[in-house]
This record gives sequence, C-alpha cells and structure tokens, in this order.
Amino acid sequence: MDFKKMLQLPAMPTAKIIEILQQIVEKERSSDNPDIPQVRITAGASGSYAGYFIDYNKSDRTILLGNWFDNQSELNYIDYGTVTGISVSRANKYAYLFSNGKIPFVPAEGDVLTMLKLKEAIKDTQMAFKIALKVPHDVIIEWNKPEEPTDTDKYYAKEFLNTLKNAVTAICADNLGREAFAESVKKLAYKFGTENTVTLNGDEMLVTASLERNWQTIPSATMLQEMMEKCL
Repeated sequence: MDFKKMLQLPAMPTAKIIEILQQIVEKERSSDNPDIPQVRITAGASGSYAGYFIDYNKSDRTILLGNWFDNQSELNYIDYGTVTGISVSRANKYAYLFSNGKIPFVPAEGDVLTMLKLKEAIKDTQMAFKIALKVPHDVIIEWNKPEEPTDTDKYYAKEFLNTLKNAVTAICADNLGREAFAESVKKLAYKFGTENTVTLNGDEMLVTASLERNWQTIPSATMLQEMMEKCL
C-alpha cells in the first residue's frame, strides 16, 4: 500500500476494525508463515497494550494479543468494553479489507493459481466432505466460474473452499446435522455474486457468496453453516 492508497481508507469504528482483524487471523491461522497485523490497543485507565492480534471472543467480549520473545509467549487479555482506540500496523497485505471496497484485491504473485491447482484443491475438499459425512460416495463440488476467470477469481474460489469445508465440518459435528446433509446434498455448487444465499434444488445445493466489497462481504463459516442448515 502506498501513500495514495492510504488516503482512500475510511475511518471506521473500533468494532469494525476488530471484526476485520478477526477475519485476517482466521485466514492466516492455517498458513505455514502467518502474516498477522500488529496492533496497539488503548484500554481506558488501564493504559495501552501492543502485540499481534490473536483472537476476539465475541461472546465473552475479550481480545487476545500475543508477543513472542526468546521462545516464550506474552499474552494480553483485554476487555473489549474498555477499548477506546486501536492502532494497526503490518497490514499492507490486507489494505483492501480496511478500504470498504475502495481498494481492489489483487493476489500476490506467489498466490496465483492455475486451473489445475484449483481442481486439485476442489478434489481435496471433496475428500474432506466424504470423511466428515462418513459416506461412501463423493459430494461433488463445482465452482460456477465466469467464462474467463481472472487470477483474482481463481484465488477467491480456492479461499472459499476453506469456508465451505469449515461450515460442512461444523454441521457434521452433530449426528442429526451430518445425516440430514448426507441425505439431502449430493452436489454442492458455489459462485460469487452480490448477495449471500444458499438454496437447495433437489439434491443440489447452490451457495452464492457476495464479493460486493471484496472479502468483507463473504459469509463466515458460522454464517454459512446456519444458512445451509436452514435448507436441510
């Protein structure tokens, strides 16, 4: 991100910044080399805390910051209700998330996929579905791609597979949910649009994920799980 792009960033409430930081952490957790923003949080009379943003527990309203020195961890647990300000650094990679759609997302050169690699990722996700559902057959996964998919299209298509896998795995944690999904869904197609929707037509489930404001409008795995369950 250069200075000109930084000038496009809008002011946002701290609640929105925490939500974005949590999205980033969820995307980076499975990476071999996580690239997580550093933050400094001002917490009223308690002063300020600095570290890597690790987690936000929405139900407990607790923020976890962490540092790593000499193979030892330093953990700071902060009551969200005391937060008065947040400073964010090392977030250039995710500038598009803080831009409210004004800065387009462009995948890094090393993240650009071939269609063959994407097909391999889809096949791996089908196997994960098969294991979670405990069925002898594959649930066919299909990306309803545009006629000429861009590098960004392919990147989003692969990233969204993780969201699909996490949503279905969560459904399968409950035996009734697992059985209902296995009986109802033989094919899962997904595409990108301007609204988040899930429909079931016969035994084919169609998931539409919104890219109206880059990754900000994509449903989380929890949201997608709830949308899927309403169709079963």
